[in-house]
Amino acid sequence: MPFSRIEPGPNNQFMPIEARLILDSYQHFLGKSCIELTSSKTAAQMLYEAPFAVVAHDSCADPIFAYANRMAQNAFEMNWAEITSIPSRQSAEPVLQDERQSLLQRVQQLGFIDDYSGIRISELPLYGSNLDRSISKTIFSGGPIPAAMESDYQKSALTNDAKRSLETDLIDGHCGKLPARYLEPMFRVQRLTDISMAQVMMRHSPAILFAGNGHVRNDYGVPQVLRSLEPAKKRVSVGLIEEAQRDSSAFAELAKLYDFVWITPSIDRADPCATLHFGKSESSK
Repeated sequence: MPFSRIEPGPNNQFMPIEARLILDSYQHFLGKSCIELTSSKTAAQMLYEAPFAVVAHDSCADPIFAYANRMAQNAFEMNWAEITSIPSRQSAEPVLQDERQSLLQRVQQLGFIDDYSGIRISELPLYGSNLDRSISKTIFSGGPIPAAMESDYQKSALTNDAKRSLETDLIDGHCGKLPARYLEPMFRVQRLTDISMAQVMMRHSPAILFAGNGHVRNDYGVPQVLRSLEPAKKRVSVGLIEEAQRDSSAFAELAKLYDFVWITPSIDRADPCATLHFGKSESSK
């Protein structure tokens, strides 16, 4: 039976025929129900409003999505009309097309697979948000904070504890070699960088920021700026640590700084402090 590609909703009982086809197929191949029915909602409504993504495509030579529940639309960052008009192959990056084709062959052989994972293509545009280098140069030359950022700088002023934490991390992050005269301008540049990132996020909300751990800390990073400038908006921060750093004490401390922690494989790297220098040494002056 071909899918109608009409968006499910209250006016059409959430397209029960299409929903039943998906639910029956799931039951047939996996031997269990896709959803647990309740007395207040129909199966079709529960499928469309499920807290997990559900997509289906047709059986033509170049299959096109024919169904995507709300969670799937959110995941793909497309509305119903957009997602049901594209070939499903376009949902994966070109470099992953061979992997996707292998997956589909397994589905044809077995009827289903239950170990899929993959990267989906996002429709969100990319924006640069780093601080303009000319502003950094101005700050290090003793110049003022730009007028367009002065108000946000004052509104997002750090607490004394957060200020001390940032200053300590700037010194430690430069291997304890940071000359004292550089600390104040570097502090301002760090804060202005976070404000620059926050301003771009606010202009293009909802937004996802990819930045280093120091920039996404809740106490003195971009989340702190957003909290100060738009307190009603929801924010989530994710910190990254390597496997070698995994221990109970580290997690206890990270829980104070981030909403979530993502553990990544450890990487062998040269000691960055070995070659870090700031201009001429004192002995050579």
